Amino acid sequence: MGPERRPAPSPVPSHVASLRRVEASRSRAYSEPSAPAPVDGDVVVWGPAGVAFTMTPDAAEETALRMLEAARLARAQAGG
Repeated sequence: MGPERRPAPSPVPSHVASLRRVEASRSRAYSEPSAPAPVDGDVVVWGPAGVAFTMTPDAAEETALRMLEAARLARAQAGG
């Protein structure tokens, strides 16, 4: 037997790829930005619809970078 062949990794995380199967509409997209703030050494993010969550500074920083890239790609998809 030869070496096990694995599928090439997707450039999109699996949890994001599965979202593509869900029908989305622009009316469900929030136009109000979230409001992050430092609280006791963590980053707390308050968002629309009462969403709130806490992240470590490292996770918040990486999320910010990923959000910037996702926003860039979304604008490109929309032709902007």
